[in-house]
Amino acid sequence: MIMKHLTEEERLVAALLQLDNIVELTEGNDWQDYIYNKLIVLKCELERQYTNLTGYKYDEYINVQTKEKE
Repeated sequence: MIMKHLTEEERLVAALLQLDNIVELTEGNDWQDYIYNKLIVLKCELERQYTNLTGYKYDEYINVQTKEKE
């Protein structure tokens, strides 16, 4: 299984990216608000764990990744 080879940081980033994908996929869904209210709790917890693990906020990681692509 691929996930066994990932570091904890990589797993957290992957989980956060998957959450972003779910948000995009459920855009316009009749239950969008309900879904978002459930997902935000998970997103906050994953971001907290990422910050505790790395010492950086997840938003900082995304900003660095975006700048590297430009």
